[in-house]
Amino acid sequence: AKKGGGGGGDDDDGGVPLTKRGARAKAAPKPQGLQAEMRKRQNKKLIKDRDEVMDLVKRAAGPIETAAALRATYTEVSEGLSAVGLTIGGSEALDDRLYIKQKGSLVYSEEELDIVEKADYRLGLMHSVNAWSGLLDSRLQTATRVLENGIGGTKAERDQALAGALKEAKES
Repeated sequence: AKKGGGGGGDDDDGGVPLTKRGARAKAAPKPQGLQAEMRKRQNKKLIKDRDEVMDLVKRAAGPIETAAALRATYTEVSEGLSAVGLTIGGSEALDDRLYIKQKGSLVYSEEELDIVEKADYRLGLMHSVNAWSGLLDSRLQTATRVLENGIGGTKAERDQALAGALKEAKES
C-alpha cells in the first residue's frame, strides 16, 4: 500500500490515491484464529499503555543534542516500546501497528500516527547509529590498547599484546 496522499493509485482501489488513513487501514493485517486472538490481547495492552507509547514516540521524534544522548534515547525508547509489545524494524511499521479502532474510532489519532511514522523512521536510523557507534568504540579501544601495549618490548610481547587485542575485538 502506498503511504501518504501522493499520486498514483493501487489496482484494488480503482486508481484513487490512498490517504495516509486509507493506506494505514489497507496495511492493517487481517489475522485469523490464534493470530487474531493474540493481536486482540496486544491491542488491549497498546490501548491501556497509550500515553506511555506516545511519550516514548515523542521522545524519539524530539531533539537530541549529542551522540551519547542519541544512544541513550534509542536504548530507552526501544526497550520501552519492546516492553509494550512493539518492535522497531519489524515486518509491520509502527504507525500501521497502532492503527487500532475501538468502537468505530481510532485509538491513536491521525496526527499521532503521523508522529509515530516519523519516529519509526528515525528509530531505524538511530538503530544504525547505535550499532555502528558501539562497534567503532570497541575497535577504537582495541586499537588504543595495541598502541599502548604493543609498541616496544620483545617480538613475543608485541605478539602477545596483539593476540589479546584481537581476542577482545572478536568477543565484542
